[in-house]
Amino acid sequence: ALATSLPEIVVSMTALSIGSANMAIANIIGSNIFDIAIIPVIDIIYRKGYLFLSVSASHIYSCLLAIILTLIVFASMLYKPRTSFMRLGVGSIALIIIFVAGNILLYNLVH
Repeated sequence: ALATSLPEIVVSMTALSIGSANMAIANIIGSNIFDIAIIPVIDIIYRKGYLFLSVSASHIYSCLLAIILTLIVFASMLYKPRTSFMRLGVGSIALIIIFVAGNILLYNLVH
């Protein structure tokens, strides 16, 4: 996961360093959209039946977590609060809390 995410991290950090927050966010969202859009292509190529029937049912929870986090990002782009906590907006705080709680839940479901 780190190896495939490293290019997005570098591009986003570089975009932020030159003051282009829009480019950083667009890079992350574009990567997520590509990851979702490639699933039907992979399903066509997969030769052992339907792709979704071959994966563990527990992946529905990680998929749901990704959808919730993406929706929070989109909502944060529409609603810009005037207040912040430690330079973080409400959306960023919600992302951190839900990401950590979701990963703890996923870990407990698998183990």
